[in-house]
Parts: sequence; structure tokens; C-alpha cells
Amino acid sequence: MKIAITGGKAEADFLAASLKEHHKLAVINPDTEYARYLADIHNIPVVCGDPRKAYVLEDAGIRHFDALVSLMADDADSLAVCQLAKEKFGVKKTIAVVTNPRNVELFRTFGVTEVVSSAYMVSQHLAQLSTLSSLVSSFSLENEKIVLTELDVSPGSRTAGLPVCSMHLPPHVIIACIIRSGNMIVPDGQTVVNTGDRLVVLSAAEVQNKLIALFMPEKGSI
Repeated sequence: MKIAITGGKAEADFLAASLKEHHKLAVINPDTEYARYLADIHNIPVVCGDPRKAYVLEDAGIRHFDALVSLMADDADSLAVCQLAKEKFGVKKTIAVVTNPRNVELFRTFGVTEVVSSAYMVSQHLAQLSTLSSLVSSFSLENEKIVLTELDVSPGSRTAGLPVCSMHLPPHVIIACIIRSGNMIVPDGQTVVNTGDRLVVLSAAEVQNKLIALFMPEKGSI
């Protein structure tokens, strides 16, 4: 792939080291000393200049590149770089690393392909953990090769209202019973799973994550 890296210091250093062996890189950095450092340590051409300027990106030869990663210190600058690369130079994918997590959704509305924020990712992960802890409990059998999982069918779950035969369960999964309003139901393929049901499921340990994913609420319904 042809990848441009704009701005940044330690992040640019890490990306250059990780990508240079298998990809064509165009590195643009506005800091003269750091640009020289990147060129020397990685033995790659580095353009010193402001990547918000079209002539700087032109000098770097990024036209029709596969991707551009913006590591600019200011989020507004990253947005400007991504838009310029996409609109004027035909870069296929733009990736912005932002400092303000509130900019993640905003950048997406402006057409940035991928937006990365460590705080945003942690927030999403914690929200998912919180949801899982309220929906799922499990314990392992046979030296952790077999897992017994209890799953709540919550509002918004993609399985709610489906018969068992239509749930596209992973292989090596058995729904042992459904607990509904205090009663136990032993399901067959035509048994419909309802919101509020609690399922007791026996599965191979390696497919447990896929199984749980089926019962997660659809995005936006949590």
C-alpha cells in the first residue's frame, strides 16, 4: 500500500518503523529537526513542511495514495489535512488521530474514513463491558474446553423474536433451556426467543464470543 503519515512525533516514529518494510511511505512533518530525525533513523524520504498546504502534499507525491494518517497536534489541523488529501489528491482513505473524543463523530460526518481517539475507545469498551456484565454470566467445564453461558435477551437484541433455527448459531452450540417468566422451556428449532428470556447455552469455549455477540443489542439501542 501507499501510505502518507503527516505530523506527529513518537506516533510517526512508531508508524514509520512498523510500515516501512512492506509499504511505500510518504512522511510529512512540520518540525525541521524531527523530520531530519525520521529521515535519518528510518532511511526514508521525509518532506519538511506544513501538510495543510497543497504544495507540500504535492511535493510528497501522495496523489492517489491508498491511505493518509494525520497525527497533527491540533484536531482542526488533522481535519484540514484529511479533507485536502481526499478532495484534492484523491487519497482513498483518511485516518485522523484526535485528542478530543468529542470530535470522533464530527470528523466522520465530514468524511474522514477512520477517526481514532484513545479516550473514545476506552469509553466504548467500558460501555460494552457494562452491557455484557448485565446480560451474561458463565462458567467453564472440562478444563475450560466447554462453557455454560446464561444469556439475557434484552430489548434491542438481534435475536429477539427469532426462532432458534433462524439465529445462525455458531457450530458446537446447544441451547439447553429457555427460562421465561419463571418457567423452563426445552426449545426446538421452531421455538421463538422473546425479549426478557434467559437462555442457558452449552458451547465450545472457542465460540463463546461469537455466541455472545449474537445477543448484544443492535448499535444505538442500548
